[in-house]
Amino acid sequence: IVSGAGTSEPDFQDPWTTSVLADWNRALAAGDVDAWVEAFLRFVPGPHRTADDVDPALLRRQRDMALGTIRKHTAGEPDHRIPVPDTWERLAGIGVPVL
Repeated sequence: IVSGAGTSEPDFQDPWTTSVLADWNRALAAGDVDAWVEAFLRFVPGPHRTADDVDPALLRRQRDMALGTIRKHTAGEPDHRIPVPDTWERLAGIGVPVL
């Protein structure tokens, strides 16, 4: 089974990551789509490069995909996510190989 990068309960501790996530969440709370996309795009080059180090076509494509996704949502729509608690504690119960 191929799995994602973790559980639904990530524990981000790296200062660069927590800073980007804080900016991303502030933009989301403010309804600022442009700031949301800009924060999201900071993950493309990551903490050790700048946007100037990345192919501009790649950044444009990432921006277009992010805008395409966020524009499909509205501020008042219901949150359909279903929180799944205790994922780390239940991890040992997975009885199949997981990548």
